[in-house]
This record gives sequence, structure tokens and C-alpha cells, in this order.
Amino acid sequence: MPDCPGRLGRIIQAVRDLSNEAGPGFISDEFVVRSVNRCLEDTAQFGYWRKDTVVSWPAAGASAATAQIVPDCVEILGVYTGAGRAKLVQASSYREFTGARLWSGGATAPHGLYLASNGKLYIHPEPAEGSEFIVSHTYSPVELTPEEDSCNPPMPRAHDMMFVYFVLREAFLRDRHAPGADTKFQEFSGLFRMEQFKLLGGSLHAGLRLKSQIR
Repeated sequence: MPDCPGRLGRIIQAVRDLSNEAGPGFISDEFVVRSVNRCLEDTAQFGYWRKDTVVSWPAAGASAATAQIVPDCVEILGVYTGAGRAKLVQASSYREFTGARLWSGGATAPHGLYLASNGKLYIHPEPAEGSEFIVSHTYSPVELTPEEDSCNPPMPRAHDMMFVYFVLREAFLRDRHAPGADTKFQEFSGLFRMEQFKLLGGSLHAGLRLKSQIR
């Protein structure tokens, strides 16, 4: 058995079983852990993990950097006022947001307008310093490590084979010039896509394909 606790250890063992390896030869434990974390990152791009984060507006005239306020943010789904949870309207473009700022009548929406662009969050009318907003967003979970307190993927155990198939597809992509590697890559890519489709509840768009990345 690999020297790794929890579900991550069982994922490593399942990879060993399907690759007919008794130990870390073709696929090392480190490669499995990196690939599992890559799979988490890619799955996060489809909005699987969601939560609300309360942010406090900085000094007047400044825009809040979402990368700093919400470090694990992948995509902002909505912005709400802290008091009464009134939803702000999202500007479709920087031009629309700028136009609203220049309009003397104030905001073009009942509770304000927001724009998320280049890692920053802009709100109009300009909030007072310390004003609180609730940012609803998708996020990427923390990386897994072979430690007892961070070795379990943040999803139901029933979907662990998704990681196994992802690891194997990445392994055969890495050695794609070996005999039969391309066939195995296609096989495990198909199995992975089916498992991910189950996890996302059918929300994965048919035209999208996850990027493979060798690390």
C-alpha cells in the first residue's frame, strides 16, 4: 500500500491496480497527488464548489481586489449588500459601468452596479469605507497533500474513480509516444468524462473538454 492515508491513499492504490503496478514505477505517488490536484482545479472551472464570502470595502476611491479578498474565487456569481442582502446588477462591460458612473442621476440599478474585471471588483455608487458586501462565487478547494488532515477530496467518496481515471489519462498522455499509449489515453479520457458528468449532475456542456497538463 502507498504511504498515504485516507481516500488519497486509496486513489493511489486504485491507480496501481489499474496500471498493473505493485509500486511507484511508471506512476509515482507524487505524480498521482499532482494529478488529483489538477483534477480539482479543472473541476472547479465548472462551478462545482460554491459559497458566499463577506468582504469589507477598502478606503474611498479604491477598488477591491477579488484575488486578495476572495483568494480561492474562480467566478463571481453575484454581489449583494451586507444589509438586507439586496442584489447588485452586473454590468455587461466596462463601458456600461463607466457610463453609469458618468451619469449624474446615479446608479442605473436600484441597489447599485458591479463589475468584476482583471481580478478586481468595482461597485457604483462608490461604497463608504468599511461597507460590507456578500460575494457569491465558485471556488477552487485547497490542494490535497499526503497528510492525515488534508488527504480527502471535498466531494462524496462515490466519485473517487474520477480521480483515478484522470491520473491514468494524464500518465498515458505523458508517455503518449509509447506503444498503445494513445489508445489507453482515449480509453481513460472517456471514463473520466463519464465520471465527471455524474459528479456535475449533467451540467458539463457537451462541447467543452478539460485541458490536459503535464506537471
